[in-house]
Amino acid sequence: MEINFLLYRKKITTFLMIIVVFFALMNLYIQISKYHFDIRSEWMVVFNLDREMNFPTLYSVFLLIISAIILKQIFLLKKQLHDPFFKHWRNLYYIFIFLSLDEGLQLHEALILRSVGDRLIGIFHFVWVIPYTILVIISIFYFAKLLATLPTEIMRLFLFSGGLYIGAALGFEMLEGAWVRIAGGMQNLAYSLLATTEEILEMIAIIIFINTLLTYIIKYQGKSLKFLIEIR
Repeated sequence: MEINFLLYRKKITTFLMIIVVFFALMNLYIQISKYHFDIRSEWMVVFNLDREMNFPTLYSVFLLIISAIILKQIFLLKKQLHDPFFKHWRNLYYIFIFLSLDEGLQLHEALILRSVGDRLIGIFHFVWVIPYTILVIISIFYFAKLLATLPTEIMRLFLFSGGLYIGAALGFEMLEGAWVRIAGGMQNLAYSLLATTEEILEMIAIIIFINTLLTYIIKYQGKSLKFLIEIR
């Protein structure tokens, strides 16, 4: 049995953004309730953007996996066309697979060494930002040639979404580390709002990236992107 799904870019983007707005408003309510009115409830944990392994985490993983799926389609298409940069698309696909695993399993948490972080300046309190920053710099140089081959509009959107994601993931994590030193811990409204902003901006960045990828594919496959799912 075959089911054809005709997914339209604008509808996808709008729907994904609505979910992000819901998480943002829900989390704002949770943080203010928790720290200003001292209202705490078990249900709040599953929507708390400052916690792991809950609905927002699953949604972030979902967005990254969707990005990886689209990247794989582009990489396979480029390979069929014997594009000289098909390996760059393949490696970008691998990166998003890793990011989805990292988001879901919190692999970067293994790099948080308190004994080391306490000796560094505040922005490096969460030590994982150091190796990840190095990897980002290497990636920028590696993918620079690929970016140069893209249409101007697509290239700008790639740079914007990538910059927003990196700025949120690394930049806000550094701000949070500095604030932990100043405030003496994470259990405060300011830290929670920083963490909330980080997660929301990451989601928005990935949605913009997904929209950009779909726009890019449309140049090859018409006004819509068709996925064929076989159910056996």
